[in-house]
Amino acid sequence: MKSINPSYKFIGIIMVSIAYMFTHSTKLNINFSLSMVALLLLSKVSVLKIIKTLIPVTIAAFGLFMTAYVFSIHQIADTTSVNTIQTYDYAWLVSSRVYVFALLGMMFSFTTNMDDFLFSLRDQLGLSDFFIYGIFASINVYPTIKQEVKKNRFAFKARGQTVSPYSSKVLIPLFTKIILYSDRLAIAMESKGFYREIKRSQYKVIEEDWLDYCFMIVCAVLSFLLIKVK
Repeated sequence: MKSINPSYKFIGIIMVSIAYMFTHSTKLNINFSLSMVALLLLSKVSVLKIIKTLIPVTIAAFGLFMTAYVFSIHQIADTTSVNTIQTYDYAWLVSSRVYVFALLGMMFSFTTNMDDFLFSLRDQLGLSDFFIYGIFASINVYPTIKQEVKKNRFAFKARGQTVSPYSSKVLIPLFTKIILYSDRLAIAMESKGFYREIKRSQYKVIEEDWLDYCFMIVCAVLSFLLIKVK
């Protein structure tokens, strides 16, 4: 999975996710989830990383199981045509779908380099350099924002005041500094000749090959089969 072009991988996984919304089979959910775990392991994703990610997913699935079960019990309280076994089946169906969509997300995030994904959006999907480098700038300014929040809180702490990270006393000065950072970044990029109209050379180009096309065909066929599943 790590060798698949990120844009093709993104489109393929989105395609499968949408198709999976039309399925209603607990057995399929379980088999599909196990298959994706196996594929993650074959892609050399750390077992510990998978387990740590699945812990909150399991908590969410359990909560959804109990909600679906209790809600179904109340709904069929005066109905004799639906029994407890059917109620359990519905709860298992709803909760097991959580794993499917979580693992689909893990399939993309754990096997994709985010820099390569952004470059592939430019090279395969034709997004502009302004858009791509704007995202890079937003990502790279995040550590600075995080540091500024800490500095603001320490300043209040030095004066004997305790404030929340989401307090207006912290956020208002932070917003002012973000505007200044953005303005300085825009000036710096323009001083380096970064204009929308000028064609730029690329130091890294993401290529596509036959494996990417095969992946898209597999995803399309799988999506079609999933829609047909009852």
